[in-house]
Amino acid sequence: QMTAINVLIMPRAVHVFCDGGHTDANGRVKYLGAKVFYMPNNNGLLTWTGRSRRGWEMAMAIDSDFALLDQGRLDDKPYSAVIARDGGAFVAAFQDDRDTIVLKPGQMVRSMKTDIDFDPNDIIGSGIAMMHDQKRRHGLVNGFIQYSRLTPAGFETRILERL
Repeated sequence: QMTAINVLIMPRAVHVFCDGGHTDANGRVKYLGAKVFYMPNNNGLLTWTGRSRRGWEMAMAIDSDFALLDQGRLDDKPYSAVIARDGGAFVAAFQDDRDTIVLKPGQMVRSMKTDIDFDPNDIIGSGIAMMHDQKRRHGLVNGFIQYSRLTPAGFETRILERL
């Protein structure tokens, strides 16, 4: 299982903040690892909640055949995912078995409640504050805070803070 994911869509970039904790059904950390995957064939990214292995399977399938998304959902498994392609020109959110939501610049997706919003003048600082607020409220933010950014020029990711 996975936990905190926060996504901000801007006109020329998609910003993703997530933790590194992969937990079991009881909320115990099983291991630390990435929750954002670059899809180089589409200059895209995938981030998701749900079973850890499911994200890797989705990333491999979508990167080789992006037309899978035209069906409106990937399958009937329980998960939530945010998928971007073409450097962020197309961004969509999938939640369980609900309809696909195409996201526009200025919108954000958060997997856990927080009262903190992204500050467009300090995206990294506000993203870190959001992750800390979610850790305080929910206790499910573990390992590290990972920041990823997708632009028309490509993808970058780094660890901002160890928790």
